[in-house]
Amino acid sequence: MIAALNGTVAGAGAAIAVASDLRIAADTARIAFLFVKVGLAGADMGVAHLLPRIVGLGRASQLLMTGEPIEAAEAERIGLYNKVVPASELQDAARSLAERLARGPAEALAATKAALIEEGHLSLEGRSGRRGRACKLG
Repeated sequence: MIAALNGTVAGAGAAIAVASDLRIAADTARIAFLFVKVGLAGADMGVAHLLPRIVGLGRASQLLMTGEPIEAAEAERIGLYNKVVPASELQDAARSLAERLARGPAEALAATKAALIEEGHLSLEGRSGRRGRACKLG
């Protein structure tokens, strides 16, 4: 799933963005995890699990405990956004990436996504005993 982010992405929108595989944002986009500002735990909607995997525990703690928004350039710098483009190019950039991925190789992409999900919670030792998935590429 590719998220194309424009404007202010907050609350549930921020949670959906974090749950996406890739995030492309307009240079004017801001993101905020506002849960604590309305009296909710930052763990809402799986964000407490997903966000630290993307930006690290320290940065995730800061974002979830303060609820303060960050600008697109900062979100890209910390790895939350994969790419930032001018707002006028956002839809084209997201569509181009989606079309590129849709052209495949579908099996390799599916195996990669499955491995990211399946192995995301394992330690390095836990991964070393697992057999890799072989895919024909190309």
